[in-house]
Amino acid sequence: MPVNKRAREEPEEESIEKRLVNLIVRIGDRSIADLNSHLRGLAAALTAELPTSRTLIYDTILDCVRGLQPKAPIYGALCGLLAANPQGEPDGVVAADIVAQLGRELQEALDVHATFSIRAFCRFAIELANARVASVDSALALLETLLAVTAEPGVLPARAEWFACVVLDSLALGGEVFTRDAPERSAALLGAVRAYAATRGADALSAPALLLPYGGATRPGEVTEHFDALFALVEALSSDSYHWRSSLLLAPSRSFASELAALEPLPLPTVSVPAHTRGCTYPCLRRLRLCSEPAADGDGDAAMGDDGGGGGGGGGRLGLVDRTLMEEYAWLLVSQFEESHKDAAKLLHGLAENLAIDACEPLVETLLSMLLLLPAPRHRQTYYALADWLSFHISHFGFNLEPFEASWAPRLSAGGAAGAADAADAADDAAAAGSPRAELPHDAFVRHILDKCLRLAYLERLQKGLPAPFVSHLPPQPAGAAAWGAVDPSAVAEPGSMQAKSVSLLNRLRSRAEQAGRYGEIWGEQAPADVLDWLQREVVHSLLDAGAKSVSHLERLLDKFNWLVAAAAQDGPARARVVGAVAAYWRAPRELVDPQALVGWLCSAPERRRLAWPSTWEGLHLLFERSLSHFKSVEGELKAEEDKYAEYVEMIGGEEEGSTSAAGRTHPSVARATCATAALLDACARASRQRLETKRAISERARREKKELFANFFAGVCGAFDEHAKAAAAAGAPVETAWWSAAIGHAVGLCRRHIAEYSLSSVEAVVEVDELAAAVQRSVFERLREVSAWQL
Repeated sequence: MPVNKRAREEPEEESIEKRLVNLIVRIGDRSIADLNSHLRGLAAALTAELPTSRTLIYDTILDCVRGLQPKAPIYGALCGLLAANPQGEPDGVVAADIVAQLGRELQEALDVHATFSIRAFCRFAIELANARVASVDSALALLETLLAVTAEPGVLPARAEWFACVVLDSLALGGEVFTRDAPERSAALLGAVRAYAATRGADALSAPALLLPYGGATRPGEVTEHFDALFALVEALSSDSYHWRSSLLLAPSRSFASELAALEPLPLPTVSVPAHTRGCTYPCLRRLRLCSEPAADGDGDAAMGDDGGGGGGGGGRLGLVDRTLMEEYAWLLVSQFEESHKDAAKLLHGLAENLAIDACEPLVETLLSMLLLLPAPRHRQTYYALADWLSFHISHFGFNLEPFEASWAPRLSAGGAAGAADAADAADDAAAAGSPRAELPHDAFVRHILDKCLRLAYLERLQKGLPAPFVSHLPPQPAGAAAWGAVDPSAVAEPGSMQAKSVSLLNRLRSRAEQAGRYGEIWGEQAPADVLDWLQREVVHSLLDAGAKSVSHLERLLDKFNWLVAAAAQDGPARARVVGAVAAYWRAPRELVDPQALVGWLCSAPERRRLAWPSTWEGLHLLFERSLSHFKSVEGELKAEEDKYAEYVEMIGGEEEGSTSAAGRTHPSVARATCATAALLDACARASRQRLETKRAISERARREKKELFANFFAGVCGAFDEHAKAAAAAGAPVETAWWSAAIGHAVGLCRRHIAEYSLSSVEAVVEVDELAAAVQRSVFERLREVSAWQL
């Protein structure tokens, strides 16, 4: 027995494969001061394992390049060291393997329109050129291919700008090597980028007003487009002040110049860029400028030293170059860690710490931009990362907001912009009706952000780092309603009451290692049917009440006592009672609400004021997300069944083509087996066809429901807006009241978010757009037409 105990306590020895992966993933994480020595050590270790773990090493490096894009220079230098010191490998084999695999991965990413992978592999290609693994000419040819997209006939602005941004990002990484080894070609490429920038400015290819934080009232400098930020970065780096070097632009390959000099660079495989197809989107980071502007060129940035190690940016304000680089790093990291908010927050903290700079402003501003700017990102982890950063840096961030209060007030209170409408608080009927709000818009903005953060974090974490002026803006902590009502915690529970039984239940659960199947022991004899609802409510309310302190504590409780909840919900009626008990605790209605009926109710004259409330639109967003999620799930099941049926048909066809001749040439028993297999496949195909017909009917019904949902939504809200506009015109009153601005902003924001899910022309026909008031046509449909042309 002691032996087994010791064996359990001893950690399992890490496998060689896992250790190699961990070494590759973590290189450069803790400190970049000793990066060069760490790279040499890792290269030596990986070289020794190449004969047995070649595929694992290459795949891990490319996975890291894709997921940890700020570390692309590190992995480029690592590949250079592997290629320069093959130790038993034929010369050029390692470099050829890496270049070939990169070419395959990049072409596949282009074919499936994996935008972040495309950008990651382009960055890596440039770093391979910096490390002399790939040739400079082939790297420049890759960038020329990408930039040629901007000259496509009728190219969408979003597509042209996105590929131009990839080229600018790559130029920032490889500009020094390009200008040194291929000065004429690199100058021509940079000139082509400048020509596109000039054409873009002359043609006013800016985003539609709906995509800007304050709509048409947005002023220059209040938001920075992605292309503009990267173009300014490249222009600054190419100037005499920087010579393509910055403290945050890692270049470890420069430190290994003597070791890499013997390498013969290989050409990168040629890639092709597929044409745009419907459904392709082009992600960008529009920077909402909340904090102070970056320092002037060169004022806050530190040039890279000859060692290429980076860091040492100092504690002063970041200049334009370093700030832009930090914003890009933050955006790339958070975008890649969609399912792991803790890892995203950890990487953001580590990034600033490793680079030895004060990155509070650019990181918080970037996260707020991802959270607030249109088009709304589908980044759930942004909420988590933002709450984490605010809890650490909100005081510094708050001081920077103070000078902007005077300029924010008129823009936020004037309305007419989707972003401003999101920040507006219309929680009471008076505000929704258009009466002046006593609360300053700046306060409403801060409180709205804190409320958003609190939805996926818990109060204690966010409250801990808040300065005193912000505490009053925190929303109240969610409070449930236990079945035994509000009870003084210090009072002794009355024997036999629900509170006393709840305390007894929790004590027994904590003091004993209860196991599944002991539900009867907790409650005594089998409970009669008429008290099951009461017992299940007590189980649910006891666990919810005990976990009310924080979300994490409740998660641990539910995970630990999941068997108890399962025992309390053994069949359909029992599960319904458990769900009802949860709803009763949170004072939520038990009734299922039809989305179309809800939209009709909200758009009715008595309840129309609710269209200005943020909480109304959060609920509508959930309804639409649920409906679209169901539709996509049904479509996925239909596609899987179609593939399965097609596979059966192909297999049966193959058997039938040679079944007769094959049976005549083979032993009778083999022929019988062949016929039996064909019969089995035929039966499977018939069953699959029946399932396919059923799933097609379900898919068609889901498709109709989706179309009806959007049609009824447009008809309802446009009808409400039309009645408001016509009534205002008849009374000689202004149309654009506070209610109008907030409701229009929310409605158009929801329509814009799901614009790929419906046909705008069909919707216009359903609502008879020509019959609507001019203000409705201008505020809703003209905006959506602009976004449709820009995004799709």
